[in-house]
Amino acid sequence: MIAHPDQVFARVSPWLGWLVMSGSAPYRSALGDELSARILAHCDLTLPCFWLDMDGEPSPGMEITIEDIEPEFAAPIERIGVEDELPAEDLEASLILMAGRNAERWVEMIADTPLGTWLMGQLNAGGVVFAAGAAAAAIGSWVFPAGADTPGFKGAAWLPGAVLLPGIVEPAVHTEIRAHLAQTERSYALGIPEDSTLSLGPEGQVEVWGGSAPKVVLGRGWLT
Repeated sequence: MIAHPDQVFARVSPWLGWLVMSGSAPYRSALGDELSARILAHCDLTLPCFWLDMDGEPSPGMEITIEDIEPEFAAPIERIGVEDELPAEDLEASLILMAGRNAERWVEMIADTPLGTWLMGQLNAGGVVFAAGAAAAAIGSWVFPAGADTPGFKGAAWLPGAVLLPGIVEPAVHTEIRAHLAQTERSYALGIPEDSTLSLGPEGQVEVWGGSAPKVVLGRGWLT
């Protein structure tokens, strides 16, 4: 038999919030009504909301998305770019949107860094962290950019053993990924289609918040 989903989706530490992973950034496909409602249900809107933008300049498509969802949240969503000061260590947030096109840049920003520590602190305190596209790929233990056909590089490892593949429907068709899974103990690949969103909750919940279900391929060491 194989491990239970909450064992596969182990966390680097327990948290009280929700980690939401999307196959595409909102500037490519707008947040659906169901997804917006699910996120809103878990946000404490007495606290601020932020959009972390690591692309170096604002994406016009993302700015439009923010304008669309701000009325639903009845709260402003403040952009924080690479040119801005990082959030203060003691600042609490209800929602953090992470969307950008460069997974390697995201790893540089959140792997064992003050920003990464702050983001994990928000999850630990009950916040919602929404990682989309390349940002979602970066929080795995290993990252395969450029269509998953490259050797890849280490990720931020918020989810130990995970290879997160935004925009990919069938993880097992990629040679590099199959090789990684065969060599790495207790690893797994998660293909997250562009219309899909997977959410991990504080009590081990593993939920699909809209779109098609992601596909999981387990590596070595999971059969018991």
